[in-house]
Amino acid sequence: MRSADSQPSFLPGRVLAAAIGLTTLAVIAVSCSGLFPFSSRLPDAESAPAVGAAAPDFTLLDQHGKAVALSSLRGQQTVLVFYRGFW
Repeated sequence: MRSADSQPSFLPGRVLAAAIGLTTLAVIAVSCSGLFPFSSRLPDAESAPAVGAAAPDFTLLDQHGKAVALSSLRGQQTVLVFYRGFW
């Protein structure tokens, strides 16, 4: 028998926390190692504008369905956000 104030020698919470931590690290490592090799296989964009060069003019719809041309925004500070997909 052990006394009421002694610590148990086996703590299931510590074992579970360590197992969850190691599993999380393993998942992150596998995810990262799977992503980086694909980024090196992407083709170079030969027709892309150079860094610092003016962007080519294009027209897209804004959030209200109104057409907006990039050339109409010249001289203004502009941030372009391109979403990869739709949701």
